[in-house]
Amino acid sequence: MTATAGLGGDAFLLAVAGFCVLAIERHPIVFAALAEGLRLAEADPKLSRWLGGRLRVVQGEAREILPGLVDVAAIHLDPMFPAKRKAA
Repeated sequence: MTATAGLGGDAFLLAVAGFCVLAIERHPIVFAALAEGLRLAEADPKLSRWLGGRLRVVQGEAREILPGLVDVAAIHLDPMFPAKRKAA
């Protein structure tokens, strides 16, 4: 199992809600897209105000980065494909 930032939707919403967010993405192309999206959002006055500097994206493996962090209040994991509860 891996923990990645994905497309950053949850990270964006959490930052807009007032939380300081560190989004960790391991895939270099997805990270580049996230970093560019964040750069563009910070250049937009309205989005920049909403984000308030609370969102950062870093490239790397979450299992290597997380142990080195201090003062972490929560880790958000979203099961992209939860187990099915019903069968046909």
